[in-house]
This record gives sequence, structure tokens and C-alpha cells, in this order.
Amino acid sequence: MWSLRWRGVSMRVHRRTAWVCAWCLAFAGVLLVVSLCTGAYAVAPAQVARALFFGTGDRLAVFFVTQERLPQALLALLVGCALGVSGAVFQNLSRNPLASPDVIGFNSGAATGAIAVLVVGGSSAQVAVGAIGGGLATAAVVFLLASRGGLHGVRLVLIGLGVTAMLGSVNSYLLTRSTLHNAQNAHIWLIGTLSGRSWGAVQVMAVALAVLLPVSVVMGRRLRMLEMGDDLARGLGVGVGRSRLVLTVLGVGLCAVAVASAGPVPFVALAAPQIAMLVARSPGVSLMAAGASGALLLSAAHLVSNQVLHLFARLQLVDDTQQDSQLPVGVTTAVLGGVYLAWVLFRRRRTTV
Repeated sequence: MWSLRWRGVSMRVHRRTAWVCAWCLAFAGVLLVVSLCTGAYAVAPAQVARALFFGTGDRLAVFFVTQERLPQALLALLVGCALGVSGAVFQNLSRNPLASPDVIGFNSGAATGAIAVLVVGGSSAQVAVGAIGGGLATAAVVFLLASRGGLHGVRLVLIGLGVTAMLGSVNSYLLTRSTLHNAQNAHIWLIGTLSGRSWGAVQVMAVALAVLLPVSVVMGRRLRMLEMGDDLARGLGVGVGRSRLVLTVLGVGLCAVAVASAGPVPFVALAAPQIAMLVARSPGVSLMAAGASGALLLSAAHLVSNQVLHLFARLQLVDDTQQDSQLPVGVTTAVLGGVYLAWVLFRRRRTTV
């Protein structure tokens, strides 16, 4: 264990967890560089370096690297980090590995708020406000219904699944009441995509992380105490109700901003905390390790999404006209999430036999 102290705030860092964070970020950086080089218009690493650091070289290379690929790659890192931390917060609060924002309805609530703005042609800033408002309102409803008689993980998941189903109907209704153009944009956004995202989305996501992530890390100590039970946490001097409220707002804020930036990308918030805990061999879910794992997962999914249609065109599985298209990253994460769930079920079956 490493002990860190800064301006009166002390924390203990698990050594293996720190190494997991470092390796995840290093691999994510490698994937970022690869994503800048590959695509419909291939760019050599030397040209990427010139375009990034000097803004010189082939005009198409400079455009694709600085205006198309770099914002999307950076947004994948930031959104993945936000989803990973948000998933770790809710899984720790409920003490249930299935209690991620996309399972218990918070992503759906954020999506409902954002769709309500998208279908009337709202701006990006208004979509972000709508997503945050929808996520917070959904969190309030879910926690109000799940906290009667004490907050239990199974009850939270079941109520969240019910709320998710109801919000899915609301989202479908909103799409039917909008114009064809707005409905098409909202439908693509609902899948979860980084295509077409610009530097504006990166700036919003970076500011949100700069505000919410440090507060979440500082609150991580109270979160670990809440894992041990409300009575023991109160005995250690933790204000259970206030701490849970602050952590819920932080978790919802992170997932809502991520949903506003890239749509309701599935399974990253569910899988990243558990993968980080498994690799770090830590007794609990570390917020920083979950964030680093989420950034790596979404960066890998983004790179696969950029290349899969081009590969399918080479194998003559799709028409050649589609090889330059980009598969929505939500499709890739959904496939990876299905593989992850199958692996979890197989692992559970093997340990219970």
C-alpha cells in the first residue's frame, strides 16, 4: 500500500491497483495512436506526428487527424472513464455487481431527457442539460422506490430494470412524435456513437470530468466504508444519508454527461469495474482503476468499430460502398458485453460445480 497526502487529504493506494491504472492508460494511449493512423484514409505515424505537433504535412492527413479522429479518440477515453467510475460508484453503493447505470435505468433516464431535447432540434448544450436532468430524475425515482426498508442490491436492480422498460416505451413514443430528420438523429444517437463528434463535445466532457472525478475520488473513502454496512459506517462517523446522496449525484452526473456526449453506450459501466477488480486482485472496486479500465474498453471498442466494416468489405461480407462507414461504438460494446456476461456466467457455473 502507498500512502498519499495532499493539502490535508490522505488516501491509501493499493500498489497493484496503481499499476493496473498505469497499464490501462498506457494501452489506451497506444490504441489512440493506432486509431489516428488507421481508417478509410491511412496516415503514417510520421505524418500523424507532424499533424499533431506542427499542423503541417498533407492537408487531408492534417484534417483527418486533428478534426476527425483525434476528437473521437479522446472522447472515447473520457466517456469510458466516466462510465467506469459511475459504474463503480453504483456497484459499491448497492454492493451488487449488476447495479450499473445502464442496468438500473440511469442511462435510460438520461437518454429520455436528451431525446426530449433532440426531437425538438435542441442544441448540444441543451441536450447535455436534458440528459443530466433526466438522469437525476430517474435516479431519484429508482432510489426512492428501492430504499424502502433499506437499500438492497437485488431490489435496486429489479426496480431499475422495470424503470428501464418503462423509459424505453417513453423513448419510442417521443421518436414517433418527432420529425423524420430528428427521429433519425435520435435513433442513431440512441445506439451509442462517437461518429461526427467534434472538439466541443470533448471540451464539455473534459470539464465535467475535471469537476466530478476529483470529488468522486475524495468520496471514495466514504464509499468503501458504506460497503461495510450502514451501521458500521455510522459507527465510523460517516453521515450515511448525506454521503449516499452526494455519491449518487456524482455517479448520475458522470453517466449523464457521458450519455449526452456519446449516447447510452451499453456494458462499459457494467464490465469495467469488475474487470478492474479482477485484474487488480483488490478486495473492492477502485474508482480510479474502474475509470482507467473503462477508458481502455471504450477505446478498444472505438478502434474495432472503425475497422470492422472495412474488414467485412475485404471478406465480401458487406457491399464495398459501406467499407468507409463507421460502425456505431454502441454495437461493438453490446457484442463485447454479451461475451463478458457469458464469461461471467461460465465462471460462476464453474465455481459452483
